[in-house]
Amino acid sequence: MDYFIRNYENFSLAHGKPDSYGFRNPQKGAIHAVVSHFTISSDPAIVSLPTGSGKTAVLLSLPFWLRARRVLVLAPSRLLRSQLAEEIRSIRQLVLLKALPQDTPGPSVLEITSQITDRDTWNQLVVYDIAVSTPYCVSPAIRDIAQPPEDLFDVVVVDEAHHTPAKTWNAALEAFPKAKKILLTATPYRRDRKEIAGKIVYDYPLTYALRDGIYSKIEFHPVELTPGADPDEAVAEKTEQLFLASRKDGLADQVMVRVDSKKRAAKLAELYERSTSLRLGLVHSNIESATLDRRIRALKDGKLDGVICVNMLGEGFDLTTLKIAAIHHPHKSLANTLQFIGRLARANSATESVARFVAIPSEIEIEKRGLYRADAVWQDLIVEMSEEKLDKEVRARQATRTFEADGIIEQLESISLRAIQPRQHTTVFSLTADRKPRLSAPLKELDQFELVYNTFSSEYACRVAILRRPLRPRWFKGPSLDTSEFFLLIGYFYSRTPLLFVHCSPKNELIVQAFVESVATGPFRRLSMARLNRVLAELSNTEFYNLGLRAKVKSDARESYRIMAGARSERAVRPEHGQWFRRGHLLCSAEDIEGHDVNIGYSTSSKVWGRGLL
Repeated sequence: MDYFIRNYENFSLAHGKPDSYGFRNPQKGAIHAVVSHFTISSDPAIVSLPTGSGKTAVLLSLPFWLRARRVLVLAPSRLLRSQLAEEIRSIRQLVLLKALPQDTPGPSVLEITSQITDRDTWNQLVVYDIAVSTPYCVSPAIRDIAQPPEDLFDVVVVDEAHHTPAKTWNAALEAFPKAKKILLTATPYRRDRKEIAGKIVYDYPLTYALRDGIYSKIEFHPVELTPGADPDEAVAEKTEQLFLASRKDGLADQVMVRVDSKKRAAKLAELYERSTSLRLGLVHSNIESATLDRRIRALKDGKLDGVICVNMLGEGFDLTTLKIAAIHHPHKSLANTLQFIGRLARANSATESVARFVAIPSEIEIEKRGLYRADAVWQDLIVEMSEEKLDKEVRARQATRTFEADGIIEQLESISLRAIQPRQHTTVFSLTADRKPRLSAPLKELDQFELVYNTFSSEYACRVAILRRPLRPRWFKGPSLDTSEFFLLIGYFYSRTPLLFVHCSPKNELIVQAFVESVATGPFRRLSMARLNRVLAELSNTEFYNLGLRAKVKSDARESYRIMAGARSERAVRPEHGQWFRRGHLLCSAEDIEGHDVNIGYSTSSKVWGRGLL
């Protein structure tokens, strides 16, 4: 007991030097940042370190610096759980880093391999310094898992923390409300935009990882297809060529074949065996644990030239000789792509290997970038994309912290502004230049609508509110079938114009009008078509695909509204239409000034909507 407290004075945070012992810059920075954070805050601490920059050493060190009594480590997979349990039990990394004397005994570690279904089993954990588990074994969100004692752990560390917004992960964290929570990840953002709860206390850019030699050089090797060639076979042959060339140069580079399904992996295993000399092992979640362990051991011992994997060996897997990637199915998200690339780009101090990625050039875009173009320079693109994404995440978190909540009902207290994803449409109002709106003013009372969530940022001149309206079937008079409909209201004032943008979802003109009347301090009006036309300013390659014409005079002989849809809809508009119709709405696709594709539209009711604008 109290292992970390007893050994704290023996712990040394020596600074690493090239070809020497000691912690690297990102490891020292992360440790100091987390310890500093918990001197003033109890919020979860998010640490963003590129894959391969030493998260495990950070994970091992923090319990000493925080003088933890008992620690829970959460991992996303059985493979990573076992790897972490072995590393922690041996404290090999800390001894090699000269952080602890060589004769320091390891902590008592329990790898939790089955679900904890009763309180007595939880209580038995008190004799261990560290428990390592997956959420599947300990999360109270899973049926039959018992609620743990709240004070069982005083530190909880999550590896690959981008999983934490999931219900099972979140419940495992909330089960220990008083524990210091440390969330380690290479990608503190998600494709679904769900927020990882906590504060980013430290992030280490990819630029520095390349500068400090943590990452090796990264190369993309496009495969040129000849007419009639099999794409998979062409990738396999190119992969074999790179492998044989590396062996000729005396390098121990190994191969990772990346594919999206078990069925396709089996076919690729046959193809590589038939068409190449590579000795590859097949690894995926349906393979028995013992067989999987043997194949990974054979890979580490050099008895295999590589592996064919289905969404495995990406998170936390540590083998620096995996340097050649055959990509038969590219990832489509930046987070997964960075995980995959970072795993292979990790520098090997014993060699000067380059991480090489083999794929057929394609039109697949990641974060609107053509990573798989034949002329793509991966090293520059990956750094640029990663740091842009991280910077955007940091700025978004800073922005949401400026909002002050008021009048939120208990049911909605846990709502994160980052979880709100409004449809991209807005109604625009022009205000008097010298009369700024009072965005925080009380909302005008509306029959049947109740304000249940209200938050405001004076820094960003933005208000977010949620209104609730009770619903009851018209054919039923009793209370038991009552339910509610919720409306999202967002108001944003842009002082330079000055324009007030109001979003309501689902669309409700009554709410929009009431909001503007509540906050406006002078005259207001919807924008004229002349000003709305500026929506198309600075756009190029504009193509209209939906146009609406509104009748000037209502008549039984002519439709009141005519819609023209399809490519180049503007060609269907003839001069004589001007006699009977005026513009109603338009939708178009175009390119913005940075060359990104956007879809945008507007209408005479002063509504603007679009896609690809955020």
